[in-house]
Amino acid sequence: MDAVGILRCPVTHLPLQLRGDGLVSTGESSEYPVVGGIAVLLPKSTSTSTSTNVTEYYDAFGWDADADGLSKETKVALDTRTLAYNYTKRCISRLQKYFAQGGEYILDVGSGAIPHNELMTYHARFRKRVCVDLSIKALQQAKAKLGERGEYVVGDATNLPFRDASFDAITCNHVIYQIPAELQTAAMLELWRVLKPGGVAVVVYRWPWSGIAARLEKVAEKLGMKAKEEEAAAPDGSNVVPERDPDHPQRRSWFEAQNWPFRYTYDCFRVVDNEFMRRCVSDDWRGHLLLNGLYAAQVVLPEVCGKYGTFPALVIRKPAG
Repeated sequence: MDAVGILRCPVTHLPLQLRGDGLVSTGESSEYPVVGGIAVLLPKSTSTSTSTNVTEYYDAFGWDADADGLSKETKVALDTRTLAYNYTKRCISRLQKYFAQGGEYILDVGSGAIPHNELMTYHARFRKRVCVDLSIKALQQAKAKLGERGEYVVGDATNLPFRDASFDAITCNHVIYQIPAELQTAAMLELWRVLKPGGVAVVVYRWPWSGIAARLEKVAEKLGMKAKEEEAAAPDGSNVVPERDPDHPQRRSWFEAQNWPFRYTYDCFRVVDNEFMRRCVSDDWRGHLLLNGLYAAQVVLPEVCGKYGTFPALVIRKPAG
């Protein structure tokens, strides 16, 4: 592993070094395996912040890819109709601007399998993309895409196995709100801890309710925009989605009430969620006009859309020096 110098033991917080087929901490108090180039840095004696049910969902179902290359999780979580999916891809690409400064390492927290090609642009100006996730299956898929441009670590977002101030930039997409509410603050503080002075972190979060989306739904109704037809269950049950524990999105008032050690600004990943698009965005000129309008609003009024839309992008900058 090229990035051993930024790793630390998640238990003792001491530096790690390679030895044989694994990693050991200073004083040899802890040992961790490296499996196929992926460092497994989870304490054996403690549970992780994400429930076993969620981890099993992704390993057994979510990261399986269909013949078209899209993961099952992408098909479940996203509206993959051409019009709606193109809007989402534009939204992903728009946030790449925050990583234009480049550097040594960009950290991808909860990288999964890097499920969208547009996400691959984020590391273009960095020497390495460090992917951390609880799913080794996801990291194996990420490794197949990134190869030597990446480093791969099984780790917990609330106890990142990295030394302080290790990363020039951080991307964290749709991860924090999947963590139990009482641990989300810890996860945010971990991102701040490992960010270098002068670095930027972009966290895509989700509010549980959006005033903008609620009003847009009424507009869509008046325009007579037809919902997407629900997919019928296959006789063999092959398209049945396994149940998993729910997400834990918190209100903006909760986020703003926290005593954060950092300042942040609002941008917007996406104003509406996939349920809205499935219900309200028709595959015609009306849907095209609506999504183009939403994207334009995110560009022109990013703070307003971040505060009152569905998916804010929280932009955190650590002062240099």
